[in-house]
Amino acid sequence: MYELFVLGQLTDKPMTGYLLRTVLQRIVGNRRKISFGMIYPLLDRLEAKGFITLTDSQDDANRGKKDATLTELGRKRFEELMKGPVPLNQNTDFTYEVKFRNFHQIELSLQLSILGEFEHYLENKIEDVADAEAYLQKTKITPDDFKDAVRLMILTKVQATAALEWTRATIEEVQNGNKN
Repeated sequence: MYELFVLGQLTDKPMTGYLLRTVLQRIVGNRRKISFGMIYPLLDRLEAKGFITLTDSQDDANRGKKDATLTELGRKRFEELMKGPVPLNQNTDFTYEVKFRNFHQIELSLQLSILGEFEHYLENKIEDVADAEAYLQKTKITPDDFKDAVRLMILTKVQATAALEWTRATIEEVQNGNKN
């Protein structure tokens, strides 16, 4: 997910490690902490794989910085990651967000494919909530536990339903944009 973010950002223009970290931190907000101890080793791994080049330089205050530039191999890797499936894990929603941030760099057909996959993911999420509620009704948990669980399931369903509406509107927008 972070690899996709960095390669996507560098598709637009070269950036420093500091700026990449700052932009990523702004995007994730308080959901997680993005440290320099994470971003610089990632940049080193991407360089070792030939996806980016790193150039040491100095800023205006004469401090060292690393400028990252995407290579042709990195551009191909970016396209691979954009076309690839999104794994179902704790980062699924964020990975889709990163893909959506890079729509301006990919063909409309791939945009629609990603949106279709996200739509399917959300539909399954809503079904899973319904299945979980039905299952909990059959279990012998306390009424208070059941009430709390249902309250959270309602939140999940509301969020997924709103995201599904957004996805369907975006699909329509992309399709209409394709006609112009």
